[in-house]
Amino acid sequence: MEIAVNGFNREAARIETEYGIAIYPERVGNMHTDLARYIEVAIGIVARKLPVAVYGADSRRWTGPQSPRQVFALYEAAGDNTADYLTQMALNTERIKAKKDDLDRSLKQKCLRPKTKTGEPCQMRPLYQAGVGHQEGFGCWRHATDKEKLELEKSRISIEVKTGCPGCKAGPGEACLIPTEDGLTPAQAGLTMVDGEWPRVRVLGGVEIHVPRIELIHPRVLEPAE
Repeated sequence: MEIAVNGFNREAARIETEYGIAIYPERVGNMHTDLARYIEVAIGIVARKLPVAVYGADSRRWTGPQSPRQVFALYEAAGDNTADYLTQMALNTERIKAKKDDLDRSLKQKCLRPKTKTGEPCQMRPLYQAGVGHQEGFGCWRHATDKEKLELEKSRISIEVKTGCPGCKAGPGEACLIPTEDGLTPAQAGLTMVDGEWPRVRVLGGVEIHVPRIELIHPRVLEPAE
């Protein structure tokens, strides 16, 4: 039996390396016809470069090797213009990393405008700008000019007028619905995932708004950090 288990594990490792399909360790006795069929079908999906869905069953972008059943489910859920399994795996990984890198860069930016009393560069985070994020050298809530704050407010109002929010379903002309009740999950609060994640919130022109709504009008070009 140990020899058989070792043989199964070697074959599982080969399939994962060659096709990116994860066959989780289990007893050979559980290698019944149903599982074998799923493995065969999954390998065929990958080998023939058939399209698969961008998002998994949890509505998030999936990454890394998937089980045979998950590969089949992704194939069944494929939409128009979707990529093949290995390509989509790479695209999802790249997209998630790019968004994380972009957010990390934005949150590390500093105001750097001189403090009134000392003249030293301010280390507070700059105010958020649509399509830009937090840009180094732009004023924080204390050092931004009244004109800059007014422009930020105008940009938010323009976004709210032009489009609804895909994350909270607020309609055009309505402010985003920001959950305030503690203890609720995003789904319980009525939010919807956008591009595989719950909608983040930013303060734009003094009022909270969901980032996916901003990006419908001011899309960001994401580039992974070096």
